[in-house]
Amino acid sequence: SAGVAHEIRNPLGAIKGAAEILQDDYGPDDPKREFVQILLKETDRLNTIVREFLNFARPKQPEFQETNINEVIDEVLSLCAQAARAAGVSVEKDLDRTIGHRNLDAALLKQAFLNLALNAIQAMQSGGALRVRSSRNELGITVTFTDTGAGISPADLKKLFQPFFTTKQDGTGLGLAITYRIIQNHRGTIDAASEPGAGTTFTVTLPGA
Repeated sequence: SAGVAHEIRNPLGAIKGAAEILQDDYGPDDPKREFVQILLKETDRLNTIVREFLNFARPKQPEFQETNINEVIDEVLSLCAQAARAAGVSVEKDLDRTIGHRNLDAALLKQAFLNLALNAIQAMQSGGALRVRSSRNELGITVTFTDTGAGISPADLKKLFQPFFTTKQDGTGLGLAITYRIIQNHRGTIDAASEPGAGTTFTVTLPGA
């Protein structure tokens, strides 16, 4: 499947290039320009699906090194700041700065946390609050992402981390599956708790070593 997905990327690139050339032939007022733009948009969407599927099918193994998990969280929230402002979402963080450096893969955790933060923001398009917390306990390090969005039904909650399951109109259903794999490869766990109308909390627990 990964091989087939990889082969799809070349013709998709050719289709996008041809569409970009066609777009130059139609001015802003030409009714046909809309169809070219649809072609470009859907080609980009297919490229995203293929890229995310390849990331899932051929996951990068963690390269462990001394990492400050709070610095990873700070960077992720900086990347999400504009999306949060646009959605009317306030971001609150409560980070245990005594955690220090741990043996983790900063790049992969950044990817996982970015998925969780953006999902939370997208669940609050009418505004709300995103709360991010890090702490230490007997299990190691715990990081939680809590939103005040619409929540997730019990039936959907059971399927959240399954590949290709999504409740978004334009979602690929791979973001949370990839996040689950990243945390699993860190010998950690990720859980979700939600109540319709009362928001959702994702809890990531990582070994303390």
